Amino acid sequence: MALNRIVVLRYSSHLESRQLAPGTINLRLGAVRRLAYEAADCGLLSADLAAGIRRVKGVKKLGMRLGNWLTPDQSCALLQAPDRQRLKGKRDRALLALLSRVG
Repeated sequence: MALNRIVVLRYSSHLESRQLAPGTINLRLGAVRRLAYEAADCGLLSADLAAGIRRVKGVKKLGMRLGNWLTPDQSCALLQAPDRQRLKGKRDRALLALLSRVG
């Protein structure tokens, strides 16, 4: 079976029929898109086919993320948890500080 836009569209609809999360579907379609570009770069797939595969749209993510969020005191305690004296603790504090700024 050749890799082309129709095959990727069928794969996308198959993933949707399995009722996977939109993020999971988009992640897998992204991998197929990257595979197509690598194959095109290596001469195994034409540039036109790779471009057609890239145009396959992902699934829209609807709604908001829900979950149990930390209270301000809990988030402060989490940021203070890594050991400042150890190298891994410094790394973990830096990552937590970056993640606390995202969003």
